[in-house]
Amino acid sequence: HQGGINIVNSSHINIINCMIENTLCPGIAAWQGCSYINVLGNTVINANDMDMSWDPYTGSEAPHEAISMAGPHYFEVAWNHVYDCQKEGIDCKETCAHGNVHHNYVHNLKRQGLYVDGWFGQLEDIEMHHNVVHDCEAGIAVSSEDGPNSRNISIHHNLIFNNRATGLFFSRWGADNPRENMEVYNNTFYRNGYGWSQSGDPDYWL
Repeated sequence: HQGGINIVNSSHINIINCMIENTLCPGIAAWQGCSYINVLGNTVINANDMDMSWDPYTGSEAPHEAISMAGPHYFEVAWNHVYDCQKEGIDCKETCAHGNVHHNYVHNLKRQGLYVDGWFGQLEDIEMHHNVVHDCEAGIAVSSEDGPNSRNISIHHNLIFNNRATGLFFSRWGADNPRENMEVYNNTFYRNGYGWSQSGDPDYWL
């Protein structure tokens, strides 16, 4: 119930063509101390569901995201299908570095489809391209909530459409530390921010 595939203190790990459904924590996660991680061609459904807790869960929300790259260096997340999840889709966060997130299909999530967010230290050198995201909250969010900054991030050739909130959102969450050397080009954004929230508020701020 807790999580699907969890990679800790490991290198040169390939997770290929697996299906993970119904977890409290991430469907797939890799943490600080990991390197050369490939997450390819997997399907993650209904991650971060509070009902999957084996005891009454006391947290305010389920931990982490559907696919959480939480600090590995040299990683690839590609050709995955992530949908019907209760929080974010694919998150590159904490001290991630040298990551390539491409050709993923992410849809029907309660929060943003793709996420970049620095914590604990330097997040850098993340490329997101040729992904399709629709029917989420924000399409892509870029933050620096508690890291010194999030730098050298490239977002290009993505198709982001029919998301309730902003297509590409530079958030002010957390400490809102700097983002540096951002490249955003050749993306297609269509019918994002149409203003419906989970509570049905037609003036939803995001």
